[in-house]
Amino acid sequence: MSYEYIRRAYGVPAQVGMRVKVDGRPGVLIQHTSHQHYLRVRFDGAAHDVNAHPTWRVEYQPPERRA
Repeated sequence: MSYEYIRRAYGVPAQVGMRVKVDGRPGVLIQHTSHQHYLRVRFDGAAHDVNAHPTWRVEYQPPERRA
């Protein structure tokens, strides 16, 4: 599945490169290569990626505005 599917199915704004907080831990969404209905997150300072459910304690951060 893709982030497009996740956006439609769960009504969330998920997209590659978006900053998120999952259960309070900051990270970024990376390329989705799985066929599962999960986000792929690389937490700040982590060496590996993890899966996260799109609606379980996820805060989607709006893109930063540049002047």
